Amino acid sequence: MLFGLAFTYGLVLSFGALLIEGRAFARYPGWRDLRRLMVAAALENFGYRQWLALVRTRALWTVMRPDTGWGEMPRLGFGEPAIATVGPDGGSAGD
Repeated sequence: MLFGLAFTYGLVLSFGALLIEGRAFARYPGWRDLRRLMVAAALENFGYRQWLALVRTRALWTVMRPDTGWGEMPRLGFGEPAIATVGPDGGSAGD
């Protein structure tokens, strides 16, 4: 039942957006275009929305954890830069 409710809610939102866009801009004059958009709106409820919910949940979990941070980054100082050597064939000598 919850799946059906979520699916219906997604369709209502998607079809409502199509209706508003169609009234405001009328970019898709033919029924064929509108039908393709409706099929895409129905298909996005399978897979994409679930994946997006998973990504949002992971992001929220990452933000809410108290021990988030960059961690320890020891300073290395200003040493001599490494010099890349070129071999006889034009590639690096370490290859």
